[in-house]
Amino acid sequence: MTENMYRFGSADAVPRALTRIEDVLSQLDRVDDEPCSEVLDRLRRWMDEPEPPTTSVASIFVAGGARAQAREFIGSLNEDDRAVVTSQQMAYCPYRIDDGLVIFQYAPLGTIPDDEWDRCIQQSIGAVVLVDLSYAEDSHPSLTYLEQHGVPYVVAVSWDPRYTVREIREAFDLPEEVPLTFWKPFGRRPELGVAKAYMLLTKLALAQKADAKTASADGAQEADELLDTGDLNEQLAACMVQLQLEYQ
Repeated sequence: MTENMYRFGSADAVPRALTRIEDVLSQLDRVDDEPCSEVLDRLRRWMDEPEPPTTSVASIFVAGGARAQAREFIGSLNEDDRAVVTSQQMAYCPYRIDDGLVIFQYAPLGTIPDDEWDRCIQQSIGAVVLVDLSYAEDSHPSLTYLEQHGVPYVVAVSWDPRYTVREIREAFDLPEEVPLTFWKPFGRRPELGVAKAYMLLTKLALAQKADAKTASADGAQEADELLDTGDLNEQLAACMVQLQLEYQ
């Protein structure tokens, strides 16, 4: 499934216009068998049908593994937990923001072999690295790969009041331009932490595409303000559409 996904693109395998041409030919082939006026009326009704919206897909890679609650993370935006599809090594979850935009989230649940990293990351706009401070070592391979290959990424830490942002940054040697945020996997509204991470990732991807660097603290504050003042789906959609325009 992921092989057919890309940073932004149509989710429709076959454009409707192609199937409609076949419909027209089929209708015309039967003109001799039916009164011409009836066929023309049917064609007019068919031509008046509204076109369905084109669905764009944004793929986001979520690293960190099962012990960092990767499955729970990618399922947080969906009200129905059954939206998460889990195989032996990977969890997948599409999240439909609206009729025209889907976020496709995928997360490995175990260790990623070295030769699989490129295939895993190449279809995404970037990555969110989940960190559970009780299993900090699980995140090291992801951070190393992403930093070495210049892939935009955000670090999302399971909330732990014992440590400050500065202490976590120093412990993981995170560059200042890498956004760091928190989420509460078993809190009241875990989806807010997920949405914030995706908004930060979008802004970072835009900044890298423009060959610029952003202040992660400013980006985090802006994301908080947007989530406080607006609908979660609207804010996510606005960020994703902006990124979509840049990738076209």
